[in-house]
Amino acid sequence: MPDPRRHSLLLALAVAGAALAGCRPGGEAGPAEGAAAVEEAGRVTEAEAIMAIDAVTVGTALGADGAVAPAAAGRSIRPGDTVHLSMEVGDASAGAEVRVVWYAPDGVEISGEARRVAPGGGHLSFSLDTARLAPGVYLAEVWYQDELVTEEEIDVGAGPPEPPGS
Repeated sequence: MPDPRRHSLLLALAVAGAALAGCRPGGEAGPAEGAAAVEEAGRVTEAEAIMAIDAVTVGTALGADGAVAPAAAGRSIRPGDTVHLSMEVGDASAGAEVRVVWYAPDGVEISGEARRVAPGGGHLSFSLDTARLAPGVYLAEVWYQDELVTEEEIDVGAGPPEPPGS
């Protein structure tokens, strides 16, 4: 009959060896183990989030491609205009969540919306109607998965800059 103490010792050594096989000195997870855990949880690093979202633009009109039209780009919005925030998502993973959260000048959240990146990327745009907003500087946060990518300030009530010489 096998010795139960020897069996327990061998089992404990096997478990300890398997646990140590994926670790580097200092107790950190090895690259394969860490990457699998991140991918499994659907999380991304801050650097990955920043790389996934490009050309975040604020303005008052969208072009045919879904991006803010160059002629309409700007952070000064007249009351009553719709503010659009667009971004390129060509480097983002298909199905990844992009979220925009809008805040009033006092820091209170006034709106939020999430969208999924379509296969092939392109542009995503989010809009906010300013008709009922008081003049002030508003904030839009852009999130990729659960990582903050950027914050954009929008000045509602300032209107477009006056032409030179007026």
